[in-house]
Amino acid sequence: MNSRADRKAQAALEYIIVVGVMLLIVTSMLPVITKQAQLSKATAAIRDGATYGAGLRALGFKASKSNYVPDGAIKIKEIGMVNNGTNGNLKSYMSRIHIIAPDYIKDNSTYTHRVGASVCTQALRQLYYAFNGRYPGGGKIDSVNTSYYYFTCEYTFN
Repeated sequence: MNSRADRKAQAALEYIIVVGVMLLIVTSMLPVITKQAQLSKATAAIRDGATYGAGLRALGFKASKSNYVPDGAIKIKEIGMVNNGTNGNLKSYMSRIHIIAPDYIKDNSTYTHRVGASVCTQALRQLYYAFNGRYPGGGKIDSVNTSYYYFTCEYTFN
């Protein structure tokens, strides 16, 4: 009778040890999972913001203070994230937005700067919103900080 009770106690103890080891593994991986989830969230927010900015432009919307740029739909060809090392304690990433635009926009450096800057600004505004729950005050935004990352944006035309 004593040996049966010992076996039950040993099985319960083994179960507790296995669960404890699994909890230890999960909690040790939590920071890595959190950082990766934050980077994925940032990538999605930048993609949403750039697409939204390009869509607004195609519909003819522009900021009330913006300078003239001729009408014409633009498309986002590709968005990539480039690791730029560190900025202080934060890992730095730059999003590269590749834009397809009509020749009359692409051939004028003033127009490409205005269009590219507006798409990057909208992408960073959406990124700021994704992590702060509100849009940033003011117009142009150059960078966004999160708990682990520092994000900037650049654009190219194809």
